[in-house]
Amino acid sequence: IELEIQKKGLEHWYEITIMNISLRPGSLFIAVTASNITERVMTRRKLIENEAMYRSLFENAPIPINEADYSQVKRYIDALKKSGIQDLRTYFDHHPNEIITCFKLVKVRTINKKSQEDYQVVDGDYSRIMEYLVSHLTKETMDEFKELLLSLYEGSNFFYFPSSIITSKGKIRHFLNYVLDASPQNDLSRIYISYLDVTEQKNLQLQLLQNNKDLIGVTE
Repeated sequence: IELEIQKKGLEHWYEITIMNISLRPGSLFIAVTASNITERVMTRRKLIENEAMYRSLFENAPIPINEADYSQVKRYIDALKKSGIQDLRTYFDHHPNEIITCFKLVKVRTINKKSQEDYQVVDGDYSRIMEYLVSHLTKETMDEFKELLLSLYEGSNFFYFPSSIITSKGKIRHFLNYVLDASPQNDLSRIYISYLDVTEQKNLQLQLLQNNKDLIGVTE
């Protein structure tokens, strides 16, 4: 039992333990102990407040943020290493389907409101996000994902990479992705991914390059 006692306007918390120490049947002798757990209670309360604050920041951030679990990917790569594969990059280069296998092992734990709008998620169902993406990513993006996997597996806490997807209408959209490993046990179980849609900027750059080429052609 946790009991709060106010002393001079300050909170003091005690853990009350009641034990029956009777030695003879029919008799009742009770021992009561009280342990001061004020610091523990205050620490727990602070953790709850911090969790609520960070969760609010995550949910209401103006940019999309996803929280994913890569722990199954780590276990899969561990198994590859144990089987005798030492050069993972060369192995993945020669077995590109293994990258797709690893991609499908990623589990999306939660996404914030902005990301839900982008993926058009309904009722918190994130299970099909990776399934959707794997069939729309370009080869260049899968190569970048390979580098992400290797970087995270080798202990990097931060990774940045560009990506592109081909929409259902055949159009290409370009993104910049920022990845942070916040796993408490270094098991890749908590990976945060934020991304920015830079399609308009990318298309503008391509248009400017084309205009420059056309201008050079005219002057020549």
